[in-house]
Amino acid sequence: MSRPVRPLTSSAKDAAGAAAVLKDAFAADPIMRALLPGDVYENHADTLYRKHAGLAAAAGASYVLEDEAGDVKCVALWELPEAPGVVRVLPRLLGVFAWCVWTLGVRTTVRLLKFQQFMESENEKHAGIGAYKLTDIGTAKDFRGRGAGNAIMAPMLARADAERKPCFLGSSNPRNLTFYKRLGFEVVAEAYPLKDWPDLEGDGPVMTFMYRAVPPSDDASDDPGAARPASGAEGRD
Repeated sequence: MSRPVRPLTSSAKDAAGAAAVLKDAFAADPIMRALLPGDVYENHADTLYRKHAGLAAAAGASYVLEDEAGDVKCVALWELPEAPGVVRVLPRLLGVFAWCVWTLGVRTTVRLLKFQQFMESENEKHAGIGAYKLTDIGTAKDFRGRGAGNAIMAPMLARADAERKPCFLGSSNPRNLTFYKRLGFEVVAEAYPLKDWPDLEGDGPVMTFMYRAVPPSDDASDDPGAARPASGAEGRD
């Protein structure tokens, strides 16, 4: 049994619960392991996800699902089509940057920034600036197979449809593509974000980008989400 899906808040409890779920969900993710190699992931991923959850909560576009005891079991972090007010997120953003440099070091921080820049570029290329972007989603091991993924995605997809906004995501786990396709996402590109990085062999892990158009309205010519931007028409990098 679970409680209804609700918005992620800025409380310490929500941040800790979301971080625990995401750290476990991405423990074997090849891109995260490359960005945070060796013991760095085990030692610092929890704090990094706490800070990321705090930023997402401040933006007001993320959700959690709890069990009957009130423990977070599933989380989905989204970015808004329009950036939230600078005053709302700038202090947190600066805090995350300072923590990364101080704790993870300059080299790892630069890697994280380069990866973030890559993701933003792909988002703009294939979805434009008007899409909701799913940045992270995870479910606790003991809660998988219960429909938590569908439940945690439903509020934002409904919001996007009501606002006539498309959605966009990048997945580093090929096993998740079928799940996203059932929700209306289509594959639009594949890319290798870590290709040619120092001390990494080959192209590195693949990232699959997916786009979800809003259902067409009666007048499709007035529907900005009915089709992808022309800049992403070729699909594969």
